[in-house]
Amino acid sequence: MHPGLANVLGSLTLARLTAGAQLFSDGFVKYKDNTHEAAAGLFTQVIEKHGAEHPFVEPALLLRARGHAELDDKASAREDLERLLQ
Repeated sequence: MHPGLANVLGSLTLARLTAGAQLFSDGFVKYKDNTHEAAAGLFTQVIEKHGAEHPFVEPALLLRARGHAELDDKASAREDLERLLQ
């Protein structure tokens, strides 16, 4: 692989990790503030935009499940927990 291409790919990967980390961080702040609907939206972005390999996907699923449970949406909470177990 051309060294320049490796640098570009590395930069893109870092940017993707950073973007996912920021979304997760923002979601966590909303979660701690008991703004569970807003937190779920941010966690959904981490899950859908960044794919299963992103290190924040599993924590986002767990916290989104807890938020759904707090909102008395047991079915959605169960779906997230089952996805975690796959």
